[in-house]
Amino acid sequence: MFVDIKEITRNKICLREYTGGGFLPTAKGYACAGYDAVALTQKGVYTPEAENILPVCEYKIGNPASTDGEFTLLGVGMTSDPELPDWESMIKTSSAKVCEAIRMIHQRNGYAILCGCISHRNIPDELLRLEGLDAVEVANPERGEDGEAAILCDALARMGKPLGIIASGEGFLGGVCVEAREADQLSIIRAMKAGRFYSSESDAEAHISQLPSGRVQLTCTAARKIEFFTDSDEENCRVFEGEDLVFAEYVPLESEKFVRAEITDGQGKRAWTNYIEVI
Repeated sequence: MFVDIKEITRNKICLREYTGGGFLPTAKGYACAGYDAVALTQKGVYTPEAENILPVCEYKIGNPASTDGEFTLLGVGMTSDPELPDWESMIKTSSAKVCEAIRMIHQRNGYAILCGCISHRNIPDELLRLEGLDAVEVANPERGEDGEAAILCDALARMGKPLGIIASGEGFLGGVCVEAREADQLSIIRAMKAGRFYSSESDAEAHISQLPSGRVQLTCTAARKIEFFTDSDEENCRVFEGEDLVFAEYVPLESEKFVRAEITDGQGKRAWTNYIEVI
């Protein structure tokens, strides 16, 4: 997978699979395309920080035949190699191994993202056991899996465990726009841990915040639909449809603790926010 950062009005991060071509030519190619940094993940191989390169590593834990499934964990922004043990030799469940990996990633100031949760058929009960997990990656929109991953995140929110939703994209489109002051590793990871990001299939933007009155406010680029989702059992809490919508508000119910939003632009591309806690 790649983690790319592009300076537009914010720092843009995209995650997608590596399909070959070599590391250095790829990094140079992204630099020529206007990206500030690129990180290549290879299963079990730690890529250290270097000029225009973010440290990152991908871990495959468990297997489909195990009692609690298979997990792909991505550690982004680690300050050193976690030197994780041989997972197969550990007498632990897959979930326990993932929890240990998350702790090691956090000890090195990294951000832990679960990838491929739909292809691995991870269910909310399994993810609830992954203590400290920071986010779930949404799969490539063209594969039709992104809605399922968002539903999975909403199910976790209803169970009291909201997670950030990280988007994948094709080419130079899509990704995660992080509201960090600088494009350096430390600023980006801090902003992601604080939840200051939104995901998008294109250059569409969506920003969610809560006003002192308690209302949740969404501002965005022109959209034809705005939807609010919460930790309640209702599928769509509030839907706005029209032409060139750039603003909407939602009043949370007293029982609701978390809210996120999605927009659909005129081309059918979507952007969705991270969860915010209702105060």
